[in-house]
Amino acid sequence: MRTHLGLSLVTALLLAACAAPADGTEDATESGEDALSASKFAGAYTSYGAEWKDGLVFSLVLRTDKTFAMTVRGQYGCGHYGGYVCPETWSDGRTGWTDVGGSWKVSGTKLSLQPTGDGAKADPLAMTIGLNGDKAEVDGTIKPNRNIHATMDVDALFSAKHSVKDADLDGTWKVSTPDGSSSQPMLSGSMMSVTGDQVHTITFDKAKKSWTESRSGDPKPRKPLVTAYTVAGNGAGTGAGVIFLDNGRGSFDTVKIESAADDKLTLVVAGDRKIILDRQ
Repeated sequence: MRTHLGLSLVTALLLAACAAPADGTEDATESGEDALSASKFAGAYTSYGAEWKDGLVFSLVLRTDKTFAMTVRGQYGCGHYGGYVCPETWSDGRTGWTDVGGSWKVSGTKLSLQPTGDGAKADPLAMTIGLNGDKAEVDGTIKPNRNIHATMDVDALFSAKHSVKDADLDGTWKVSTPDGSSSQPMLSGSMMSVTGDQVHTITFDKAKKSWTESRSGDPKPRKPLVTAYTVAGNGAGTGAGVIFLDNGRGSFDTVKIESAADDKLTLVVAGDRKIILDRQ
């Protein structure tokens, strides 16, 4: 999960396909256990490791409720237009990144992102998006003519196929690592050191779409940085799926489900670390 210069990242609900309305704009509908979206683009995208040049789209999430969150390198609309936030550190001032949030709609491969929030009304952002397996090309313009762009990794697609469902995670799981290490990565990307006879557990609550972590000896469960979860697919629509974790404002994380059984999950977290969840 990204943390740059003291910032945390930018989302959602499980998707599936449905017919687009006659005007070409795709809207959400209800079917099955979760909200569904006609748009195959609804998902989470990042460009970790890319060169930090102004205009880089560092992260983008297009949620099924038609809200979006995006982090862009550079400063845009700071302190003036609603929906634009330019984070600062306590000592250095603005960090050179802009977080943008609001609503989105799509027609074909063209997105219209409407920033919303306190401040003057912002113009919509026009963006094109193209999917190619686990990569996405995004290109857009922030008025008057400032280009934003990136070749992004497709971290999660909510309409893509996956075998694990939200309900399969419901309950409490004991956390361990394949190598027996006591240093266990948390799902939100940071580290929890478990020593001696302490037990690290994760509880998923399907009804609330939330999750918490705790370890024996803690006075209460630890509140994760990102608190909502759903299971989505990867860019190829193959395998067990991806756990998508979202705080609803801008921070998100994705965790690959490497293997799944009724009582055991093997997850890849923090890029390349593995943890094992055993159902309690």
